[in-house]
Amino acid sequence: MQGVPHHLLDVAEITEGFSAGSQGGVFASAYATFTMNDGLIDGNDSTWTGANVGAGGTNSVLDINGGTISNGESEKGAGGNLFIQNGATVTVDNATISDGITKTAGGNIQYEGGSATFTNCTISGGNASTTGGNINVALASGATFDKCDFVNCEITGGHSTGIGGNINISVAGSSFTGCE
Repeated sequence: MQGVPHHLLDVAEITEGFSAGSQGGVFASAYATFTMNDGLIDGNDSTWTGANVGAGGTNSVLDINGGTISNGESEKGAGGNLFIQNGATVTVDNATISDGITKTAGGNIQYEGGSATFTNCTISGGNASTTGGNINVALASGATFDKCDFVNCEITGGHSTGIGGNINISVAGSSFTGCE
């Protein structure tokens, strides 16, 4: 039986990392759990996806409770601040996700499968060259779409030169409840 690593950051900062691949800040891979309480993940860059934070793979868990994820830049990929892949379970409560930049989709958040719930969040200032300035929900090849819910979130100031300045949804099953 595989062990389940658990990594907890409490009032921490992860800043100015770079990856020539993906996830310049943090990546919760298969069977890993990453939890952040009131921390800061800021200014991390990657050549490909999820410059600040990524989660994907069997039983990967990302749990963000408060804090800020900001200023991530994916130079050629998607998800400037947060990239969610098949197999991940992501929960973001009372957090700010802002000012992510990507040359493709999902300036702040790129969601491609798994399960994600965002509650009482502020998502703002994302910039994507193709789709979903702030949020892009798109089913990746071979991905399983469980759910992606946004509850009582403020979503503002996104920019895309293509489709969906704030939000682009290209798969059924997403919900936005009580959002501004």
